[in-house]
Amino acid sequence: MVVGCGNKCIKYFFWLLNFLFFVLGGVICGLALWMRFDQQWQQRIQGLIQINISTINFDQFYWLLYIVAAFGLILFILGGLGCCGSCCESICVIGIYFTLVGILFVLEIAGGVYLVINKDNIRNNLANVWRTELVANYQSNSVIRDTLDNIQRQMSCCGATGCSDYQSIPQSCTTCFSGNTYAVQGCAYALFDTFTSNMVIVLVIAIAILVVEFIALVFACCTCCAVKSKRNTI
Repeated sequence: MVVGCGNKCIKYFFWLLNFLFFVLGGVICGLALWMRFDQQWQQRIQGLIQINISTINFDQFYWLLYIVAAFGLILFILGGLGCCGSCCESICVIGIYFTLVGILFVLEIAGGVYLVINKDNIRNNLANVWRTELVANYQSNSVIRDTLDNIQRQMSCCGATGCSDYQSIPQSCTTCFSGNTYAVQGCAYALFDTFTSNMVIVLVIAIAILVVEFIALVFACCTCCAVKSKRNTI
């Protein structure tokens, strides 16, 4: 056992923190995989949004679920490493844990900086995808047409970047018929701006995750030092 009450507290807190990582990661991974392979959730979605989704391509949504599952798996593995390193008082395992969490910490910061710097490019790319994948298939695909009509009515927007995206403006673009069509906001821009307007919530969540990871790094160092201190006193 690690010598000293303070060292024991550090060790047990480190174990508890990683046990939470272990459980949370398992739950996230399990839920994501359940949503991916459950055959009934699509019917639940259809009941909620009240449109026919039988012809919708869910490939992109499936990729998102795989990413979420991978994130949960990473948490699960890191939590397991942390618990094992704490219980076995293994400097090697704790060192591997510290390295992996440190890499994840740096990548998350780099990803956040990238998103801030390239915000305009991401906004424009979203508009391009909206125009080529949705607006371009408005007439030929009834599912896309119903979905866009609902969005355009509810958000008072039109197309990807404005009314000019359509050769024949649909009736759901009510704002295009009430005044200056050039002043009407596109739906891609409207959705992106809605997301960025709630950026405070996203930032709070991101900062909370980084703080927890930083605490995990600190306690990994403290636990490692405590183990070394114990071995030096033997």
